[in-house]
Amino acid sequence: MSINTLLKKIRQISTIEVVVVLAVVVGVVGVVKYFGRNPETRLVKIQMVGKDWTNNPAAYNSYRPPFWLAEKLNLGDVEYDASGRVLAKVVGLEKYERLGSEFDVYLILEIRSLTNNKDRAFVFKGQRIEVGGRLSLVIDNSVVVGQVVDDNYPSEGYKKYQVLVEVQKRAVEEEEASIIKEGDKMLDWGSEKTIAEVVDVEVKPSLTQVVTETDGGGLQISHDPSLKDVRLLLKLTAENHEGGMIFAGHQKIKPGNPLWLYLDGVDLLETQILSVKDEWDGQ
Repeated sequence: MSINTLLKKIRQISTIEVVVVLAVVVGVVGVVKYFGRNPETRLVKIQMVGKDWTNNPAAYNSYRPPFWLAEKLNLGDVEYDASGRVLAKVVGLEKYERLGSEFDVYLILEIRSLTNNKDRAFVFKGQRIEVGGRLSLVIDNSVVVGQVVDDNYPSEGYKKYQVLVEVQKRAVEEEEASIIKEGDKMLDWGSEKTIAEVVDVEVKPSLTQVVTETDGGGLQISHDPSLKDVRLLLKLTAENHEGGMIFAGHQKIKPGNPLWLYLDGVDLLETQILSVKDEWDGQ
């Protein structure tokens, strides 16, 4: 086609046709920008929970990860995509050993997410990133499954405080109560730092009532002398979040709330926080 012929055809295009073409182009660009996704790096914190671990080296089927997987995870672990690009990197790690063969594990992940421009949602490998949502990744050929507990973890972390709290655990077996002593500690095995220390211990006969049936068919209310009520004064290392002080993962320090403690020789599950005595800068 000659240049003259091409120019003649261009002159034949009407103004309306030009406007229509431009409108289509602008519309396509607008749709892409509105519904498109932009890559972004952000920090999220997950708690490893809720996987069927039975495909691991030994028989195990608990809600929390087994010790061999907890021990395998390290700072700097990464997940790559097919092209070798880093999708996620472990930049923070909390491990709390429980009696038995399981751990409480929290990971702070630097992930390459996509932002949906329509609703500003963050998506990682097709998984929407939001508190309470599920997130899974593959690190060193191990599947890591977790629940998001913080969907926008600050790059500088949260400010740490020392908090003095009083807690109580009722109806503790006498043998278990005798193990607890002043100076007992709870460690974060991820950082190898002490995050809780027993400052004082008070053990008394339990006020928990035991109801038994008598030979005559009646009911008898008594107290089991083998049960003890344990009251502890604890020094905790906590993070100052917008919603209050958070301890060991995402436990909120507030009178009346439960507190799970994994001390040197005993696990105290769901102790009750009686009071917060004091707090001071822990940096």
